[in-house]
Amino acid sequence: MKPVFNSLVLFFAFCPIYSLADVVKYDSAWGQNCHPSEESYAVKMKNVGDKPVDFKVCLEKKGGGWSCFVSNYVQPGAIEPKSWGYMTCRATGEVKWWWRNAGDFSDPFPNP
Repeated sequence: MKPVFNSLVLFFAFCPIYSLADVVKYDSAWGQNCHPSEESYAVKMKNVGDKPVDFKVCLEKKGGGWSCFVSNYVQPGAIEPKSWGYMTCRATGEVKWWWRNAGDFSDPFPNP
């Protein structure tokens, strides 16, 4: 594990960083949606980077499948969505997300 860490340090030491864009899970809650149901799950995401981004977030549903949402042109420091959260009923709690430079539609989001 140590050689991988050393390699990463060298990589970042010698590569210029053009954008510090990053999206993190900001908040989450069980049981607040779906009339309410204990199995519902919701998340909010935050752009903690220094550039506007587009992102896709997907929440896994019990029994298979995902509920996915896309937000475009999310400004630095912004929390999305403005309402309580991206949510699904009968959730597993598994969340996946991806981000890209805002408006870069040549870089499509994957599916979970």
